[in-house]
Amino acid sequence: MIDVVERERLELNMNEAFCEYIRAQVNLRIAKYKIAELALNNEPIPEALREEKMDAERDMEYWPERLQEIKVEYIQLIREIKLPVIY
Repeated sequence: MIDVVERERLELNMNEAFCEYIRAQVNLRIAKYKIAELALNNEPIPEALREEKMDAERDMEYWPERLQEIKVEYIQLIREIKLPVIY
């Protein structure tokens, strides 16, 4: 049988990775918008805003990789299912 606790943990981690990826997309769009707004007004871009953009870009790379790792674990869990033999 399948380890239900492990399955639920993996599903929760997959949902978290997906939500964090979406959050990173939103944060990146917001940072780009703020940078574009400052650039249009010929204002300097604060270092904190550059860091926000870099963090969002880093998260955009990290969370898909993390999701892939979790999917591999989930597939392995499914492969380990042992069905009872009925004669």
